[in-house]
Amino acid sequence: MSEPRIYRTVVVEDVPELRALIRRALERSGRFVVVGEAGDGRQGVATARTLRPDVTVLDLIMPVMDGLEALPLIRAAVPDGVVVVVSGLDEGSIGRGESGAAGQSGAMRDLVRQRGAAGYVTKGARLAELVQTLLDLLEPSADDSTSAEPAGDKVCSRHLDLPGAEHSPRLARRFVLEALGQWNVGLPAQDVALMVSELVTNAVVHAESHSQLWLHLDRRVLRVEVHDWGGGALVRRDPSPVQIGGRGLVIVQNLSHRWGTQSQGAGKVVWFEIDRSRVPTAVA
Repeated sequence: MSEPRIYRTVVVEDVPELRALIRRALERSGRFVVVGEAGDGRQGVATARTLRPDVTVLDLIMPVMDGLEALPLIRAAVPDGVVVVVSGLDEGSIGRGESGAAGQSGAMRDLVRQRGAAGYVTKGARLAELVQTLLDLLEPSADDSTSAEPAGDKVCSRHLDLPGAEHSPRLARRFVLEALGQWNVGLPAQDVALMVSELVTNAVVHAESHSQLWLHLDRRVLRVEVHDWGGGALVRRDPSPVQIGGRGLVIVQNLSHRWGTQSQGAGKVVWFEIDRSRVPTAVA
């Protein structure tokens, strides 16, 4: 049996005592080694860019630059890494942070996920929960990733971090086909994979950004989100019949039941939904 992997970690937290407690809990688990620390968001971005950790543990309310502003910058600096937010803010409401970002509706957990975080842990939780959350994200069990039929309103989710590279659409297609095959709920996997491929291609080519792909499944709907951190607004084009390319959003519009886009900091999220009760017919 191979030895368990040890994850290189950076802790970004402005309170030295709490930073020390987090470091101790991570290293006592035997699965993490803290290779760097920072006391504000700007230092955190620089530290992550230099050390390129597997994991960054990030506070939200900090001096100089807060966590919400630092989060997408860390994701851009280390696109293959995982960022988990640890904050004392109430995840049910979002106020105005030190960076001046306007409050937004929805849960704090959703906002930090839109900014690129893989997880959210409140400071009121035990440190053992942080360790377990990190391990669950880094090493998902078969039970977590392959549940076929959600019970009640429970949402099954999977996500994939993608670099801003030409092979990312191919990775995204494979991820979608594997996830929907494992969930085995009769959704049009090839159609979903095609739409995801088009959206990830847009992130690579037009936004010139890494991206994060999310699949959310419940009893009513499959929701797919592609987050990027590049510039430029999303533009739906109507290409001529002989034009090569430019059909990504046309494909999404025709194969999904709903789709849309919203700003998220310097980037955006593009989403589409498929109702499980009425599967769309593929367009020839």
